[in-house]
Amino acid sequence: MTGNTLRGAATRHVTARELSQTAGKPNRGAPAYSRWVNRPIGRQLAILAFQAGMTPNQVTLASGAVSLCGIVLLGAGPATVPVGSRARNTPGRPRRRQRVC
Repeated sequence: MTGNTLRGAATRHVTARELSQTAGKPNRGAPAYSRWVNRPIGRQLAILAFQAGMTPNQVTLASGAVSLCGIVLLGAGPATVPVGSRARNTPGRPRRRQRVC
């Protein structure tokens, strides 16, 4: 690596940190999970994407691909409790009569 490349990488890292610290939404009124899990993880992923030289459109495509894979995996898997089925809807169990008002 040349000195220019190292300086460019260091500048990019500093720029990413500065942008990360100044950008963002206020935490007031935000749900706790979003505040302490989603935002910090998203901030780190945005820094990594910036350092990798990805454009906003490339980040959007990568996010869409990950989401699509998750949807496919959920749809292809068996209907179990972790996936979201309810015990009362399983085959072989009698259904309860629903009240009609």
